Amino acid sequence: MKQGAAQKGLLFVVILGVLLTFFLPGEGRGSREKPCLPELAALLERKGVEIDGFDLEGWAVARKRGEAEEIWKELNLPGALGISGGSLSPVHTLQGEGMRFRARLAGGADVCITLQKLSKAGPHDLVYVMLKAHVPPGGQGSLLWEKRFRRALASLGLGSEHGLYLTVKGRLPCRLEPGARLVWGEGVLRDLGGSVTGSLETEKYLSLVGYTPFFSDAVRAGRKKVNINVALASPPGSGATFVYLGTPLISSEY
Repeated sequence: MKQGAAQKGLLFVVILGVLLTFFLPGEGRGSREKPCLPELAALLERKGVEIDGFDLEGWAVARKRGEAEEIWKELNLPGALGISGGSLSPVHTLQGEGMRFRARLAGGADVCITLQKLSKAGPHDLVYVMLKAHVPPGGQGSLLWEKRFRRALASLGLGSEHGLYLTVKGRLPCRLEPGARLVWGEGVLRDLGGSVTGSLETEKYLSLVGYTPFFSDAVRAGRKKVNINVALASPPGSGATFVYLGTPLISSEY
């Protein structure tokens, strides 16, 4: 869902609080060895969706001493993802110092890595890491990057507080009306062995969340567990329906 300017400006500390509050301990945290993205993409393709790309968003937190640049060198985040090259720049916020790395790689993948240090968060400064990648369709790119993200998050030595959000993006060559969007979205959850546990609908889009035992990663929405999210958007004047399918939640804007 497209964020407003104020929402896009949310501080790392706010995002961090949400992630730690709702990500279920002991469920997932990158533990599912069998990749998700190829299976999600295959399901959408069987339902007539043309795949536009994949978004991956991983996060981790830990308490570490030292300057942001020292911690960055210690963790070697680009190396953990198998990346050489790219640009690195310092980040200055009221919460503390940080580092940001960006790279456009052969094959078209865009990667952004952010390390944010939150000072005065206890005996050791709290360090928040965000790994983001957009991967174009075709080949084995999504499978490769999902494996890299899972391996990196599991090997950074940041403890158990980490998670991974995966999204497949595509489009149907026709505009679905609200009733048809609901039927189509429910069918996706049903094909994944799940059922709808929550929904949000406007004139422009529909978002459904649910739970399936097929995936281990999950978040808590109230008293319910959620690990699958499908959204369908029909912008005014468009003859297509844009489809997003993610686990445990969609991290892409729509």
